[in-house]
Amino acid sequence: MDRGRIGPAPVHRVKLPAIAIVLTLGFSSLAPAQEGVRLKSGRQVSGTFLIDEKDPDGFRVECWDTGAILDIRWSQIPESERDRLLHRLGDPETAPPSLIEGVLIVTSSRYVFGIMDREDSSLLYVKTNAGNAPTVIPKVAILRRDTVRIPEAEIYTPLERVDRRAAAAGKDYRRLLDAGRFAAGLQLPDRARDLYLRAIQADPSKKEEVEAVLVALEARVREAKAEDLMAEAKRLADEFDYARALGEARRIPREFPDTETAKRYGDLVAAIEKEQKEYLTHREELLVRKVGLLWPMKRSQLLSQAAGLMLVEARARIAKIDDEVVKDLCRRLKSDSGEILVAWEKREERKRLATYGSGTWIVRDGQDGGLDYTPPAQAPIAPPQPGGQILIPVGGGSRWWIMADDVAPSPKPLGQPLRTKDEWWVQSDPYDRKAWLEAEHASTSPYVKRVEQRSRKCGACLGFGLLQAMRSGRLVAVKCPRCHGVCEDVSVLFW
Repeated sequence: MDRGRIGPAPVHRVKLPAIAIVLTLGFSSLAPAQEGVRLKSGRQVSGTFLIDEKDPDGFRVECWDTGAILDIRWSQIPESERDRLLHRLGDPETAPPSLIEGVLIVTSSRYVFGIMDREDSSLLYVKTNAGNAPTVIPKVAILRRDTVRIPEAEIYTPLERVDRRAAAAGKDYRRLLDAGRFAAGLQLPDRARDLYLRAIQADPSKKEEVEAVLVALEARVREAKAEDLMAEAKRLADEFDYARALGEARRIPREFPDTETAKRYGDLVAAIEKEQKEYLTHREELLVRKVGLLWPMKRSQLLSQAAGLMLVEARARIAKIDDEVVKDLCRRLKSDSGEILVAWEKREERKRLATYGSGTWIVRDGQDGGLDYTPPAQAPIAPPQPGGQILIPVGGGSRWWIMADDVAPSPKPLGQPLRTKDEWWVQSDPYDRKAWLEAEHASTSPYVKRVEQRSRKCGACLGFGLLQAMRSGRLVAVKCPRCHGVCEDVSVLFW
């Protein structure tokens, strides 16, 4: 599968106060719907990733839930997670999870992955990871219904995933222990603790082993709480709320002095105090740096959200994203829209390449659905003359005959259906959809500086727009199913 959606842009480093975060714009592609990483502490961090493969220290994440920007060191994550993020061949134990047979329901306004709960004459009830209650879909709104195989995480909530493993474990010590570790990895420490205690009951001889696991669990919980405080302190400092930021930062060494976070960010308080002094004397310069950092982060977050909509709605959302970013930054940075826009105009140039990828044909008027091959028109076949029949022998010795009209059989169609725009959108993974939306935004937004438009030949047809295929024993030239005849992928370089 073509993953080269957003090519790495040059990495620019600027000098900021110690608390400020430096953007590294070399993006590394993530697996579909896996914009998350598991730390060694067991915590799962989800958000927008900014990864420079050449950075020996680590990478940065903007958390979707809080908007905080975290520095993650490579030493904080398992080697298997680093391999996954950098597209290396990882540990076999990190192979993709088993898939469950489910359904894909497409309506005019959304698409739903899940498993069938029940259905009646007018409604479908589909179990999804949105909650315990099934999603209700009117049958009259359904445009398409397919059987698909999907990951467990697309169907069940984290707690349900743990409960499924706990129920399957029964009184088996090893499986209960594994279920507890799984719960800890999903940041469900209370559920993990219960499962560990059940493991002790299942095999009291393993009490000492499980107690060591419980101690490690408590250490992970403390590490996660310290990380949350650190993230909140950075978020508040980014919003110029230095008093509250210092309060949260001072709690880390006071409440969690034995954590890795406390040791790694021992100078956090001093860094915030330094930036606070700089804010009082150089607010305008600091605002330019903050806006240059936070605007792309918020834009990326909104693009991720839009990628979960249907194509028509997502494209409509693109036109509003800049206004949403300005509104958000006005609130966070306690500034008016004029100040934010002036600061954005003065931002440091950081070029970025966004590409439509295999969806280029949508904006280049490629063929939307229909068949990939239409045979040339042929002269019409003369109708049979009245009474023109032929005798076909049946049975042994040709003792029985039937009469058939002397009419040529209808030719078998040679064309195969091409995907429509909506089908391409639904069948693409979230990362590809987000990349497409970023390219659309870069092409249309008045708040970006477009450097150039680039194109490269379609990787399937090599820029010819056609492929040769055998259809009913004939070699025919069919329209490329990837580029739909537009011959190229289009990218936009902007900042």
